[in-house]
Amino acid sequence: MIEETGRSWIEVDQTLHPFYASDLSHPWREEVFLKVKEFLVKFKEAGYVSDDQSYVLYGMDEEQGEKYF
Repeated sequence: MIEETGRSWIEVDQTLHPFYASDLSHPWREEVFLKVKEFLVKFKEAGYVSDDQSYVLYGMDEEQGEKYF
């Protein structure tokens, strides 16, 4: 079975910007990663716990997976 790479996208000024899992080629990657980390901190402070962690963390220990959340 072939797995499809995870992806997301955002539209800025009528231009669509795709982001793919583990892709480091986008020129705004650092800014995007920093903003995502800010959101994750705020979500955790508000008490949110993602159910999706079990999928992403499959095969990883908690410490390895923590860098993704």
